[in-house]
Amino acid sequence: MQYFIQYLLLFITICCQSSQDFFIKTFKESDRSHLTFDANIRFCAVSSGFEFVVLMLVWALFDRGPFFHLPTAGYSVIFGIAFAGATLFTLLAIAEGSLALSGLVISYSLLMPTTWSIIFDGSDVYKHWQFIVGIVLLCLSLFLIRGKDDEQGQKKITKRWIIYVILAFFSNGVCNIVMDVHQQSYPGQYRSAFLAMSMIVVVAVCAAVILIRHSKNVRYVRKPLVICSSLNGTVNATANLLLMTIIGAGLIPAAVMFPVMSAGQSIFCFLISFILFRERFTKNQYIGYFLGALSVVLLNMA
Repeated sequence: MQYFIQYLLLFITICCQSSQDFFIKTFKESDRSHLTFDANIRFCAVSSGFEFVVLMLVWALFDRGPFFHLPTAGYSVIFGIAFAGATLFTLLAIAEGSLALSGLVISYSLLMPTTWSIIFDGSDVYKHWQFIVGIVLLCLSLFLIRGKDDEQGQKKITKRWIIYVILAFFSNGVCNIVMDVHQQSYPGQYRSAFLAMSMIVVVAVCAAVILIRHSKNVRYVRKPLVICSSLNGTVNATANLLLMTIIGAGLIPAAVMFPVMSAGQSIFCFLISFILFRERFTKNQYIGYFLGALSVVLLNMA
């Protein structure tokens, strides 16, 4: 029964994470100006602000412990900086180079918390052939489902793009590692406080970037910005809280959980794009989504 509940929470987490892609895509497609770096930084700032409000409500209603915990505050600062860095450098990488290639490289950051769990958490899932084959299929799946840039939008690989994508890769991986380490140290504790304090850091970083680039003439439509970012912040808070709950329970090894989440998110994004946005894909992408689904089965068998 415990495993059923944990996998149910994992399923809901994947749904919440996938819905973020829907809100982000809806925001970007609502106006051409929303494709710019400055518009997206504002989206991140507003989304993180709404997430902070949601997390504070969760803490006030359900948490009985103190809000401030010094070690948790330290973890929160690291997580917040990494989260803001992942967002900032992903946007810069996409602006500088290929959207498809940037997304592909950053998606492989799931290997960082997986490797961390194997080395430091004592997970032995790497000994199972299902895990090895599942990871290989997942990496192949991510390679196949990457989108293609429009012919006019193709960009050469530059040194600046390489720096941005490497920093985004590591920042994204660090986010999941810090979350895992915090819950290994304080299982089931300070979850909403950890995330709320992190969002303060994210909003501060985004605000600093906005102030630095204040001279830029930024265009965006206020209504979709507020609606999409608020919903994005709400589901992100839900996903992160559930993820920390699963990690704290310790029933699903992190080495298995993070790859399953990545593959599951790809499958849900496919369904959202196929059904809601009526997108159609290439033959290789369909094969990639099938391999992603197969990797989920094998990883859970491990």
